[in-house]
Amino acid sequence: ERDRAVRGAAELEGRVEILNVCHQELNLGRATELQVCMQQQQSQVVLEQRLLSCQRERAEMVEHITEMADTHTAAMAALRAEMEHKLEQASHTQHTLQAEVDRLTEQCQRLSSDYEQQRLALQEKFSQERENVLANLMQQRELDLQAERQERARDCELLAQEKTAAIQQHQEMVALTQRELSVAKEQSERQSALVQTLQQTISTTEHSLIEKNSRIKQMEDEYSETLLKYKQEMGQRKKIFNLLQMLRGNIRVLCRVRPLVAKCDRNDTFNPTFPDTNEIQLHETKDGVTSKYTKQHHFEFDKVFTHQDTQDELFQEVQPLVTSIMDGFNVVIFAYGQTGSGKTFTMDGTEQAPGINLRTLETLFQTAASRKGAWTIQISVSVLEIYNEAVFDLLAADSRDKKLEVRLTRQNLVVVPDAKIVPVHSHEDVLKVLEQGKSNRACGATDANLHSSRSHCIVTVYVEGENTIAKEKTVGKLHLVDLAGSEKLSKSGTAGERLAESVAINKSLSALGDVIQSLAKKEKHVPFRNSQLTFLLQDSLGGDSKVVMVVNVSPSSNSVVESINSLNFASRVRKVELGKPKKHVVRLD
Repeated sequence: ERDRAVRGAAELEGRVEILNVCHQELNLGRATELQVCMQQQQSQVVLEQRLLSCQRERAEMVEHITEMADTHTAAMAALRAEMEHKLEQASHTQHTLQAEVDRLTEQCQRLSSDYEQQRLALQEKFSQERENVLANLMQQRELDLQAERQERARDCELLAQEKTAAIQQHQEMVALTQRELSVAKEQSERQSALVQTLQQTISTTEHSLIEKNSRIKQMEDEYSETLLKYKQEMGQRKKIFNLLQMLRGNIRVLCRVRPLVAKCDRNDTFNPTFPDTNEIQLHETKDGVTSKYTKQHHFEFDKVFTHQDTQDELFQEVQPLVTSIMDGFNVVIFAYGQTGSGKTFTMDGTEQAPGINLRTLETLFQTAASRKGAWTIQISVSVLEIYNEAVFDLLAADSRDKKLEVRLTRQNLVVVPDAKIVPVHSHEDVLKVLEQGKSNRACGATDANLHSSRSHCIVTVYVEGENTIAKEKTVGKLHLVDLAGSEKLSKSGTAGERLAESVAINKSLSALGDVIQSLAKKEKHVPFRNSQLTFLLQDSLGGDSKVVMVVNVSPSSNSVVESINSLNFASRVRKVELGKPKKHVVRLD
């Protein structure tokens, strides 16, 4: 038993030694893992420091660009104020000279008139005196004849003396008249000299005025050249600002004003004005009457399309974004505005003037054809509708019988599992798909539009491209959204079923406004799930997509309040920063 106990103790000591060896190896392994973890942490700290340095450099660059833009704006404003002051001084000088010329001309006319009046007065006085003298002579002669008859012999000598005296008196009167004529002639000569002096003064003044006008013309040319440089500088500044906005990931906002339509606007007046290619101004008046109480509302967007711009000009602005989905970017283009402002025309268009939807797919087909050989591209389309906060598939045979469910995957991607996605290969396929979706969409009559869209329509284009040379695959998605009208319930004049539709539309648009406000404030929680519309667009508005909003405006003065509301909402959307868009590229190897 003692030997057995000794052997048991020896075995226990061996096991203890084995356990000690295992424990030492385990401690060594833990030390190695701890060292690796510390190295990884150090590497992570270095990467974070580099990331902070890059962020500081980017912030400094943004601040430098902003300072440059502010400096250029202040300089151009000062230059413009100086030129306006010089033009005002030149205009004042011109008015002063013109007034002096008018005064001198009036004085010359007055002097000429006085001279003519004096000459006529002297002639009339001379004629009157001559007639008086002749009358006196005739009277005297008659008296002399009577005296001669009475006392011919006695008064003959006296008559001769009286005749002599009368002749002398007449000669004196003639001399006096000649002296008065001489004085009048001298006055006339002095007035003629004065008129010549005034004419010379007028000529000198006109010459000075010509020189001033030449100087004014030169200053106007300098102002035009300065204004041209100012516009060029503002254009360059806008390009820099747009580049800065693109780097920040801002939502681009385009404004479009439709023409006046007699059937819809009832001979109303055209309200908006366009100070620049990216500015619009609305005029709000009291009780719809033009008066001194008119209030001006000024808005600025990335681009403003007037009632004279075409569908092609609008699409050229968004075409680069459309083609970028071929490179793996996600893009969202949505039309916003009140009922009857032209949203559906912008997105769908007509047979003669196709809208963004059809032009987008035609552009994608052309791009795919140009990349044929190195790329294999597949294009598919789905058309969904959000009606009374329910999602329907407009391409399904029973589109009104089945409500679809919107889901969010673990990768934060929004999917609609039961939605029908149709591959398209030609222009005819696209027309067939879009026409089917358009025919199944809910429409109804309201006070704002007899054929008002009572739902949100979302046309989604899926593009998958495979490059066999570079061995990579790109996946892009484009949402083309035609939103329902954004007017107030009192404006639409709906009741019953139409009233319920309007309430659902305004609820979803209000949820969209809440999402936009949360994104603008960069809040941690964004209420995407408050509406099916915002939930369906969550991976686009809250992700890495390129987003463009086309706000449609009615030109009618009766709709100016709704137009101002739409433009205010678009201005808030323009301030949202989504972050820099990213490509969705997968390596095939």
